[in-house]
Amino acid sequence: MTETACGPERNPSARASASAARVVLDARAHWLLLIVAVLLGLGLIMVYSTRAPQVARVHGLGASWDPLVEQGVKILIGLAFLAAGILVRPSWLLQWHKPLMVAAVVLLLLVCVPGIGAKINGARRWLVFGPLVFQPVEFARIALIVFIAARVSKVGPRIREFQVGLLPVAAVLATLMVLLLLQPDFGSTVFVLGLGTLLLILGGARVRHFLIMAAVGLPVCLAYAVTSLSHVQDRFRQFIDPALGEQAKQSLLALGSGGLTGADFGAGMAKLGYLPMISSDFILAGIGEELGFVGTSLVVLLFLLFTVLATSIVVMQRCPGHFLIGAGVTLSIALQAVINVAVVTAAVPTKGIALPFVSSGGSSLVSSLFGVGLLIGMARGEGGWEAGGWARLRALLADDGELAQEGSHG
Repeated sequence: MTETACGPERNPSARASASAARVVLDARAHWLLLIVAVLLGLGLIMVYSTRAPQVARVHGLGASWDPLVEQGVKILIGLAFLAAGILVRPSWLLQWHKPLMVAAVVLLLLVCVPGIGAKINGARRWLVFGPLVFQPVEFARIALIVFIAARVSKVGPRIREFQVGLLPVAAVLATLMVLLLLQPDFGSTVFVLGLGTLLLILGGARVRHFLIMAAVGLPVCLAYAVTSLSHVQDRFRQFIDPALGEQAKQSLLALGSGGLTGADFGAGMAKLGYLPMISSDFILAGIGEELGFVGTSLVVLLFLLFTVLATSIVVMQRCPGHFLIGAGVTLSIALQAVINVAVVTAAVPTKGIALPFVSSGGSSLVSSLFGVGLLIGMARGEGGWEAGGWARLRALLADDGELAQEGSHG
């Protein structure tokens, strides 16, 4: 990477153009934050609505407010990571891409250690450190995005060469996939593969190289999943024969029973034990039942707007590494939303994946908000990440132009 591509722009006319572009990016950043805030607020009230009855039944009415408090704490932690995303320099992430990836691999390995890795519903996907419980796959996604962005930035056009550009990334990607299959987490394995493939194609890799690898690797992965992972077999059977899929059936019943405007907040029935995981992976079904087609349409519209705004910020980046980090964050959040909607509507086999910003899962919430912080910092960095982290954060929180001007020179 050259300084012309990624560093401060010294040409006066170019600096004037960058300043004009920053005004547009500032507005988009604030709209992006507003969309995320609405989704967080909706998630807070819907997690409370869908979890409170079961908590009250098990622990008494006094504990019915616990889900609201727990989700509020998760949101506060996530907002701290959002601020960290604004402060961090992508150049630092790119420089530390190897240690980040090593850390991701170590965390995925620790999942297999008894006492550290928690086994829930037959799978080891969580790490437990005292009161802290999180899924390392969320960190691995961020590490993979940064690793691919750094690799593309380093090799440049040679990313189109198989041995120099694609093979090292493919080896890292294969390592992550194997570790995820060992948990087992077939859905996240496919997601990581898809995310990595799309990022490499955006970075300039040849599509035919992926077709060759897919012809070799996909049959092996599918054969392993079908023959060795019983839960994957069950999910495909339930998808082929809807009569066997009780969870998908209850999800569709919840969506359908909501009608246009829903049964009203708190009046849903699916949360009373009929639809498992309604506060996490199937929270959209709860929204459809209580807020109706209007509520679910609003959620889909907000994610569409989020994707458009995030993409408009990403495409204005001069540095390939920064562009790919932003693109990876946008793709990760958008793909999670698309897959979640598809699962809830029974368009694809059931897969445990959270609806970003809305579901009760803390790991997904923290990683998604950190990614949003990176996008906001990108919008505040004049396309080349000139401003320092603290200056960008001060400028973001300030409304007057004087402090924003100060931030651009920080």
